[in-house]
Amino acid sequence: MPQPALLNTPTQVRLNLYSTRKAIFYFLEVNTRLQVEHPVTEETTGLDLVQLQIEVAQGMPLKVSSENIKQHGHSIPVRVCAEDPENNFFPATGDILYWSEPIKRPAVTIVGKNGL
Repeated sequence: MPQPALLNTPTQVRLNLYSTRKAIFYFLEVNTRLQVEHPVTEETTGLDLVQLQIEVAQGMPLKVSSENIKQHGHSIPVRVCAEDPENNFFPATGDILYWSEPIKRPAVTIVGKNGL
């Protein structure tokens, strides 16, 4: 039977299992914080992950189960980054000289300040 070793920090739970029969370590890591991509999940499931996480932290039961979550459509996060290729790709500032958004349709949502 594997012997568990648990590391518990505010944002991460790490479980190491060691099989004495096979002399093998098994590793499982669970990040309990939201990832930067969480708006993609919220957009395609209609779930407010921040609200759900707060409720669970307050001891409330989780309102949904994995079997009941349905994906609807697709979501692609886009971030504009400015780097200077002549300066080892260090961050750079400057003006956006041309910007073209997708054609506005009911299924297209653009979030950001002035579309940027």
